[in-house]
Amino acid sequence: MDDLEDARKKRFEELQRKQSEASQQAQMQAEADQQLNAVLKKFLTEDAMERLGNVKLVNRRLYDAASQAIIYLAQNGLNAKIDGLQVKAVLERLSHKRETKITRK
Repeated sequence: MDDLEDARKKRFEELQRKQSEASQQAQMQAEADQQLNAVLKKFLTEDAMERLGNVKLVNRRLYDAASQAIIYLAQNGLNAKIDGLQVKAVLERLSHKRETKITRK
């Protein structure tokens, strides 16, 4: 019975360690998101932030790419705040959607 208890104890400790690591990683991700939002708020209007937030809920990869593109634009001399239409244009360029054309014979 001692072996079984030792195995259970080791497994429990391993699960606790994994949970702790996951918690730390989630906390680091949350801090990075807060920093990114703070930077984006400097360069985007409220409408643009809302649009970008909606994209974040639906497509995280597109959100990451768009936010990096917006930060790049801002660092390279963009003086005015970016509005919702400009964010929409950036998103359209990054989305790479193909239009399907159906022809009937």
